[in-house]
Amino acid sequence: MDRTTCDVFFLYFDKIYRFERESLWVFQTLEEIGIIPNERGYIKIPHQAFSSIRRQFNGGIIMKFISDLSKSEISLGIMKEDIYFGNMNFVFGIASPTALSCVVSLYRLDPEFYGFPQDEELYFSRVQKEIIHELGHVLGLLHCEKTSCVMSFSNSIYDVDRKTKFFCENCARLIKGKRV
Repeated sequence: MDRTTCDVFFLYFDKIYRFERESLWVFQTLEEIGIIPNERGYIKIPHQAFSSIRRQFNGGIIMKFISDLSKSEISLGIMKEDIYFGNMNFVFGIASPTALSCVVSLYRLDPEFYGFPQDEELYFSRVQKEIIHELGHVLGLLHCEKTSCVMSFSNSIYDVDRKTKFFCENCARLIKGKRV
């Protein structure tokens, strides 16, 4: 069976942020879960995705934007800007199983956002969990009630830290065979 491919877009708005360490984490995470990454480079976020009232970016608009650019089976956008979706104050990421696309915001995953010193291990762990979580949604999984499962809902950074990067037994069974 062929492995699934994923176009990876590094998104920016006003100035290009160099995703030097994060890009290594993204590619490592994708390879660990058996997805072949295709780096599509740095792409400017469309202006209409920014809400001047909220001072955040609409994750749905961005997800559709990268989905339209994608040439692979799945598209993944990585960005440093804060995103929201619907009436939620913020989201760490957003995904669509129909568009086979997802976006992960690193904005609130960095310990420095919360006033803590930089912690590379913690930051990497959070980024990895959110990528796997959003790709789980792309592949058809819903939120899981098991708090240690990577598919559990994260309402705060504490929820992200509490869960593991692994699918629980039930989610692992459901995702088996759901590869694109």
